[in-house]
Amino acid sequence: MANSLREWLKVVKDNGTLGNAIDRDESKGAKCKWAYLGLHPVLSTLLESKILAEGEAVDLREEAGECLTELIQIDPNRRERYQNFAAEIILA
Repeated sequence: MANSLREWLKVVKDNGTLGNAIDRDESKGAKCKWAYLGLHPVLSTLLESKILAEGEAVDLREEAGECLTELIQIDPNRRERYQNFAAEIILA
């Protein structure tokens, strides 16, 4: 599931949907928003599974944080929500 969402993000980015900071608002970045909103809980669930090697957990935690950073850029109206998710990642 995570790989499918990563691939979707790659395709959208390669097509120029996220060309610059001006394009990173909710209306113009909607496709990426939904991919990030899907990817973040998948990564969080993997982190909670406790079956990962330490290196994998660190990488997934970093990727989940990057998802939230992108979501804050695309959807600033929900910034506080994404920041709360980020705090949960740090505590995990």
